[in-house]
Amino acid sequence: ETRPVRGSIEKGYIRRPYVQIDKVHYTNSVLSNRFDLLGARVIIHIKEEEDMRYAECYLQNGEHIGTLEVTSRGWRATKHTRSVRRAINAAIEKGDVDSNSDDIVAAYLATLADRARQDIFAKPKRVSVAASALAEALRVTESAMPAHQPSRQAASSAMDRIHIPAHIKPPSWRREK
Repeated sequence: ETRPVRGSIEKGYIRRPYVQIDKVHYTNSVLSNRFDLLGARVIIHIKEEEDMRYAECYLQNGEHIGTLEVTSRGWRATKHTRSVRRAINAAIEKGDVDSNSDDIVAAYLATLADRARQDIFAKPKRVSVAASALAEALRVTESAMPAHQPSRQAASSAMDRIHIPAHIKPPSWRREK
């Protein structure tokens, strides 16, 4: 893909050159010092199933600029693919994931895990879309399953329930004719 080199050298405000891919900024030591490239287009080599924390950069004449790295700390923490990045960006736009998190990918995985748990309780005999998305995200990121942290509301509602011993059958609320 070709991308414009962005940045600024306005008086009083300098923003080092960078490239934006899927709403995330990338740069390296070579590109960040090439103010002559501002506004020019560079070729970015992106591999879908590889780590999106890095991308190869080339000038239009084929000169290799080097491997660009994500500048945001939240995106740098965990390996992820482009499809996971796009799903996370959609979740950020909906407000499900905090874009200022220290590890955005881990926050997304935790959100999917919570949604999958809710699906299990709401529709136990159906395949959960969130659980399927979680399984695929865990596979490609090579991450562990996020730990469950129950909310206060869920903990208090669990305490309000009455425990029925196993030898007592639960009541059937259906009316028999």
